[in-house]
Amino acid sequence: MSNLSFLIISCFLLLNVLETKADESNYLRVSLERDSYVLGEKVVIHVSTTRLLNETVELIPNYETPDQLMDCKSCLHKQLGPDQQSVDLIWYTLKPGSVIVYFTVKPLNSTSTPIDLVIKNAFFQISIGRSDIIYYISAICGWLYFLAWILSMYPQVVINFNKKSVVGLNFDYVAFSLVGYSAYAIYNSLFYYVESFKQEYYRLNPHSNIPVALNDVFFSIHGVLLTAITVVQCFIYERGNQRISNRGQSLLCVFLSPCAVSTFFLLKGSLPKLDYIYFLSYVKIILTIGKYIPQAVFNYQRKSTKGWSIENCILDLFGGVLSILQMLFLAINYDDVKFFTNNLAKLFVGAISCTFDIIFIIQHYFLYRHSDGDQEKGSNASLRLDIDQLESSSLKHSLSLDRINTISSLSKVLYERRKSFVHCICGNKILYEKQNVLSLNN
Repeated sequence: MSNLSFLIISCFLLLNVLETKADESNYLRVSLERDSYVLGEKVVIHVSTTRLLNETVELIPNYETPDQLMDCKSCLHKQLGPDQQSVDLIWYTLKPGSVIVYFTVKPLNSTSTPIDLVIKNAFFQISIGRSDIIYYISAICGWLYFLAWILSMYPQVVINFNKKSVVGLNFDYVAFSLVGYSAYAIYNSLFYYVESFKQEYYRLNPHSNIPVALNDVFFSIHGVLLTAITVVQCFIYERGNQRISNRGQSLLCVFLSPCAVSTFFLLKGSLPKLDYIYFLSYVKIILTIGKYIPQAVFNYQRKSTKGWSIENCILDLFGGVLSILQMLFLAINYDDVKFFTNNLAKLFVGAISCTFDIIFIIQHYFLYRHSDGDQEKGSNASLRLDIDQLESSSLKHSLSLDRINTISSLSKVLYERRKSFVHCICGNKILYEKQNVLSLNN
């Protein structure tokens, strides 16, 4: 745990150590009302300069993806200069899909090649959907699966608190969850907050947005906190003979050692920033897939799911199904299978999670449904038998004491009678002898 804490603290320090200023050479800014439209809708793009230009330039739109927007005539011969600091460009959507448009500028009255100004803000990307209804359905699925995954972390904490016990919760599962969420939180935080990481991404992907949103940051940090609470419960509550298995400890070392080494080389500047955070994302994916196996095996060995939150599995399954449905609706609405192919990690993790959730549900409601009840009944019957045996033993002991007391009383009575009889015989004998003596004297 100390190595894990050192890794988390050192990586989060990168938020301050690696912070750099944005590239000041970018002086075009592109803004639009939203990034999703439907067929036949007008798209207005506002392009402006962030500093005063010394000469007039022509704004030239370029399409990185196939042109799916119409009315290119309105986009031609648009100029920016000392007297024209902004301009509006208008397109009309033609067919579903995604399009990326970036801009270059060319000085007027010049035959030189256009100056590529694309660094961070001089481009836009929009999605063109078939229907607003499908879009809103996919949005609802997105928020619901996000909420379900957030809520799925609480039932186990509540069960542990109510029982004051973590018996039934596999410690390998908890350890893998903590490391996985920590790696995911570092990945999201560096991508979202540290400007140097964003600039590196824009340099390699000049016409793409960073793949991290604020809700991703919140979800990952929330997962770290809830898992950390569970770890504390494992220390303070009854846990029986449970601990992290030797195999689990070995796997944690396999993942934590490269994380620590890569963090060291990143701080030295020997490791590319994107390689580092992509490595953290792979750690998260592998641990998310592998963390369910120890718990499933643990339930099988115990033939019971007692102590393991089934509500966690139901909410997690609900969220996983909705996440896959969201990708399906997006692919249909925008006629683009890249919503699956570009999110294979999300799709794969969601499918594996749903598979194990179904296994846990089968274990809880079908395979081991009566195991806890039978054990409890057996324990109650055994306790009843012990009580009956104890009562029977007590009764026998009481009867034995009564017999002993009776025999003792009878012995005392017989002894007294024998004593009286002896005294009586002795007295009669003495009297008889005295009478004989008197008769002889006479």
